[in-house]
Amino acid sequence: MAKVRCRGYSRRLERIMVDFGADQAFARAVEKLREHDGIEVPIKACRDATLKHAALVSRQSRDAAPAPLVEPGVEVLISQSDGTMVPLVEIGAGRGNPRKRRKVFWKEAIRTLAYPKGSVTPVYAATLDGRDEAGFQMKQVAVEAGLGAQTKSSRHWGWRDLD
Repeated sequence: MAKVRCRGYSRRLERIMVDFGADQAFARAVEKLREHDGIEVPIKACRDATLKHAALVSRQSRDAAPAPLVEPGVEVLISQSDGTMVPLVEIGAGRGNPRKRRKVFWKEAIRTLAYPKGSVTPVYAATLDGRDEAGFQMKQVAVEAGLGAQTKSSRHWGWRDLD
């Protein structure tokens, strides 16, 4: 069963749209989807799916209560962070042509993931708020992925050092 609702998209198609939409402009993502999978979707559908998932990721914030450690936890947990520079646009206040009031600048986006060894479903987080927030998110996704008391840590830097 495909589990597709009226005017909806399958989970797999939505995942592909988000993957392409997070990497580049939504119009280009739709072109890649047509080129790679032979599927045509509106640009708005790709945009909506990508922004919906971005909103889910952004709900993990420093204001949220830290997730409790899972007892006893997984034996081995794999975690990774990576950053990339992304262009951002701000439209200044005022009247007239908004293109003349726009300001383009670059900011680092940091992605983090964690998963138990052998798993194929990682837990993700992303931030534009710098390394401190990324460090906080790294622990949060590790806890959600199964970090616990028995989880092995590095001799030089362990998860328990983040407390």
